[in-house]
Amino acid sequence: NAFDYWGKGTMVTVSSGKKQFQ
Repeated sequence: NAFDYWGKGTMVTVSSGKKQFQ
């Protein structure tokens, strides 16, 4: 899920569909 990306140094807010930080 979106929170799984946190551990990879990537923050993706899929649930909101507004923010994507890579």
